[in-house]
Amino acid sequence: MMENKAPIIEINNLSYRYASEDVLKDLNLTVHKGDFLAILGPNGSGKSTLIKLLLQLLKNQKGEIFIYGTPIEKFYAWEKIGFVPQKANAFNTGFPATVYEVVRSGLTKKTGLFHFYPRNVKEKVIDVLRAVEMEDLINRNIGELSGGQQQRVFIARALISDPEIILLDEPTVGIDSKRVASFINLLERLNKEKNITLIMVTHDLSAVINQVTHIAWLNRSLQFHGSVKEFKNINKVNAQSFYQTDLESVSNVQVNGGKH
Repeated sequence: MMENKAPIIEINNLSYRYASEDVLKDLNLTVHKGDFLAILGPNGSGKSTLIKLLLQLLKNQKGEIFIYGTPIEKFYAWEKIGFVPQKANAFNTGFPATVYEVVRSGLTKKTGLFHFYPRNVKEKVIDVLRAVEMEDLINRNIGELSGGQQQRVFIARALISDPEIILLDEPTVGIDSKRVASFINLLERLNKEKNITLIMVTHDLSAVINQVTHIAWLNRSLQFHGSVKEFKNINKVNAQSFYQTDLESVSNVQVNGGKH
């Protein structure tokens, strides 16, 4: 069934190679406004490479990427796109920055190098921290927070520029397993209440199956892309063709509706 939502990211015949090795091959993918897309696949399947290409941290070698209908090479409205990295790669936890300072730094896309922050910057920081339930820790040093708290701060940092799209690369890495559900529920709420389009790389299918709207399965090429309902209806024989490492977890999601 066709969706009546505007496409905001379109990827056509995208391929990428490191040296002589294909990491992505002939990838075609469309993301619509309001989607909450989980990108899954085995290690080395090209998930993080795709995120880097969408952020232009890597330049595409073959194929096309359009954002809001504009070729990515000519797209300049990067304040519309937020990014939440893996905690481990995000910053030095010993760096003496407060939660307030970390979140405020997300405005540099709009303010430029010299950081002429708007007059209401503190109000904006408080607002986005309230959205992720972290306003009480505004003056705490970022290095003193738990993994889950730090990731909420990074989401607030992404939110402060009022993005329409947020890309997340394995955002639950380093978060206690007991708090992962709370974190994913927060993302779902931002997606539904603020209509922010979310594209999240994750390895944990069972943790996201009830919150995301769409799933893309990568194994260098795109093996599946569709709604969660369509994904749950994949039969075991077809699933075997693209899911190579842990077929049983796919079957459990289909049978149990993601409850475990």
